Amino acid sequence: MTSPDRPAVPATVDALTVDGGIVSTRAITPRYRRAITSLYTDASPENLRLRFFAHPGCATLAAGIDRLCRPESDRFLALLAYEGDRLAGVAS
Repeated sequence: MTSPDRPAVPATVDALTVDGGIVSTRAITPRYRRAITSLYTDASPENLRLRFFAHPGCATLAAGIDRLCRPESDRFLALLAYEGDRLAGVAS
């Protein structure tokens, strides 16, 4: 979202990881829904528990993906990080 008070940002921004790697960050749009679904599907139960503070069921995961893929606004922005071609994580 661009406004006179908020300049446009690049579509992708590279960031240095603590171990010296590079991730590419970008805003989440609905086109990333399948990649986020795969990220959660492939995650271990312990990883999901740490992210959701419980063992999430299918409905919780679907609601989380819906929330991440909602349109950007002045009050909401979700980001994802790719390490090469692999989705490494999401944040909001």
